[in-house]
Amino acid sequence: MKVVVYARVACPDQLSLDCQVESLMRYAEAHGYEVAVTIAENGVSGFQNDAGLDMMLRLAQEGRIEAVLCREPSRISRDYERVDFTHMALRKHGVAVKYLPPYDREEENESFNDLITALRKYLENSE
Repeated sequence: MKVVVYARVACPDQLSLDCQVESLMRYAEAHGYEVAVTIAENGVSGFQNDAGLDMMLRLAQEGRIEAVLCREPSRISRDYERVDFTHMALRKHGVAVKYLPPYDREEENESFNDLITALRKYLENSE
């Protein structure tokens, strides 16, 4: 399975970016994933990480990846509506989002995403 490894830290002096990338690479290797691209955003806010997400979505649209591997949802965005949008946009192209343990419970992630989607539709229709 071809994956994008995606890591992000908000503060440029955080050493955790390297730790995120290393742990994601070990996980990918242990699970037999082929890392197509690594996107590591250093000093990028979880509310302003458009470049990394755009690159991820472009790779999905081009059919170059089958999954995104990320430490946990807040690395994609601090805005959970944006996390949900990213999941939906990737799924539209057949790309899964996989998180490291303990965030790797796909059934719970899907249920959460479905709940957020239903809530958003309800709120849009009640305005």
